[in-house]
Amino acid sequence: MIPAGVFHCAFAEHYVWWMTGKQGRHRRTERVLPILVNKGFLKTIKVGKKNLYTTPDRMRLAQSGRELAINPYHGLACTDILQSCIMADPTGTVLSENSCRANRWGCVPEWAIRYDNATALLLEFCTQDNVDQAKVPYKVARYKDALVEIDDSLQAKVTVLFVLDISKDKLPQLDDPFKVIDYRTFKERYPYG
Repeated sequence: MIPAGVFHCAFAEHYVWWMTGKQGRHRRTERVLPILVNKGFLKTIKVGKKNLYTTPDRMRLAQSGRELAINPYHGLACTDILQSCIMADPTGTVLSENSCRANRWGCVPEWAIRYDNATALLLEFCTQDNVDQAKVPYKVARYKDALVEIDDSLQAKVTVLFVLDISKDKLPQLDDPFKVIDYRTFKERYPYG
């Protein structure tokens, strides 16, 4: 799968890792990314000294007329979590958010990984704002309603991982097939790269 279809947004090093499995510079990737931008397959914005790449559907226009990535913090977190999960078990096939949406399950994870052993991992990343707005119980309820359909569609036993960008002591208790972890602990346990 082309990583741009899976990544919400990413820096060049995410693409290098995806394509090579290594960190560091990769000339071919460094040459191809600007070509994809010029052809309109990717968009880029500056974040500090780095280029942040995303697909055109994940951009919006600000009132100033400047293009902005839609919630880049959320997008980069989803990309980092994906890469950590792939590093932990590279046997899976990744489904993008759009692929999941096309299945019309009634809920749309950030991405899904279907593993060779007939299990699947779906990600829900929630920022502090999402948690404060009580979106986690709402999302859990939607998944409960759709789990049988998702299992059948993926032909796999599904686990839904909620990574919440809140402190560990505020994590809600969730029962199987739901798992929950705070983002900080996730990054410490499963560092990408």
